[in-house]
Amino acid sequence: MKKEPVFEGFDDLLKMFNGASYLFDTIFSHTKFINPVELGVLGQNVYLIPLDIKENKERNMRYGKLYKEDPNGNPITVNEKTIHLRKLSNDIFRVGGMASGFKDRPYCELIYYKNVSTDKNPDLGTHCLIDTEGKIVFKCEGALHYPHYYGGVIVSCNNVYYNLKTGQPFAEGHHSIKSSQFIFVECSSYRDKFPKGVYKINIETGDYEIFD
Repeated sequence: MKKEPVFEGFDDLLKMFNGASYLFDTIFSHTKFINPVELGVLGQNVYLIPLDIKENKERNMRYGKLYKEDPNGNPITVNEKTIHLRKLSNDIFRVGGMASGFKDRPYCELIYYKNVSTDKNPDLGTHCLIDTEGKIVFKCEGALHYPHYYGGVIVSCNNVYYNLKTGQPFAEGHHSIKSSQFIFVECSSYRDKFPKGVYKINIETGDYEIFD
């Protein structure tokens, strides 16, 4: 039975992010840059901390579990600042695809795995969106499908548009235009699953109206 990680200092933080000397150089050098998301820093006080497994070491993978800052969590001291982390779930994730972290948004993209992929037990992963508590709010149908997150509560996959609050699909179309507040989608569902027309979709609320 594996023990939960205990974070006691800066060295432990470096080990968490899988590459101690490299990460040290990256953080403190002004001549180098790496996307913090690639290191598991997702934003909104959420971190993807790599598992201590041979697959991560041998194949340079970043299978990890989600942690969030919490006053009652395990302490870490970084640059004389102490933070506390608690584990959000036992789900396994990896950064990939179009992952860009939360930034100032309520959701971000990761790849979800039922298990760490091995030759005997392969798992290609499923692209998904999580919320700031690590809960999966949207999952694609297979490893080759990717979500396109527009912000707010709107995501599309395979040309179908979903409301993340309800989890329900509501439009389908190949052509769309996005403004700062709205997405305009030409809904041309060949299966007549959704009413045809041009949908004006509010990105933040998911409300929409249809123009014939």
